[in-house]
Amino acid sequence: MNINQKSLNDLLSIMQPKNSLDMLREKREAQLKKINQGLSTSPDSGKNDTNDSRQDFAELRAIDEQIQMEIYEEKSNKLELERLEREAAAAKSLRKKERASAEHQAVLERCSMNKLFSANRKSIELRTMVKSGVSVTLTKDFSASDKDGPVNKLFQKSEEINRDLRESSDFGIAAAKVAARRQNIRNQKENEEAALENSKRRKNKNKNKKHINIIL
Repeated sequence: MNINQKSLNDLLSIMQPKNSLDMLREKREAQLKKINQGLSTSPDSGKNDTNDSRQDFAELRAIDEQIQMEIYEEKSNKLELERLEREAAAAKSLRKKERASAEHQAVLERCSMNKLFSANRKSIELRTMVKSGVSVTLTKDFSASDKDGPVNKLFQKSEEINRDLRESSDFGIAAAKVAARRQNIRNQKENEEAALENSKRRKNKNKNKKHINIIL
């Protein structure tokens, strides 16, 4: 089967379709060829050739403007895609940090509650010890070396309760600081998104007012 050049070009155009910019560039080349052919003809052809030449140049300018707009759109789309990819990567990183921060806050809150429950449990134990008849009144006859004595156990239990309460408070404060940082990050993100949305609106509003000069 014989395949001529036209058939081959048609087949390639089907397998590898050209984009609008390539088609415009081919159209521009064809228009330039047409203008050059017109300029190479006899100069005394008359007024009609002059009008045709002006029309040809006007069409060339229109093609150039279309090419400029296509290049602008292509570059804008490329920049927009790159921006979206950067934002997606930043959002992914931010989500990871947010999850880690949320887990950290949850751990601190659990530690705070556990210490609070521990203090409450020990308070119940202390009240039980007091109700059983152990006196916490110190006398001159009380010996500090009596570590296993009932009075000393009461003081130890009281110190454990105070320690648990202090640690519960410390964990709670740390959790609150983490929560505040997370909220500040969310507020900052919302402000950035709002500013970006306003910037997009201004760009879309002024898009038709922009003029771009591109040397081909």
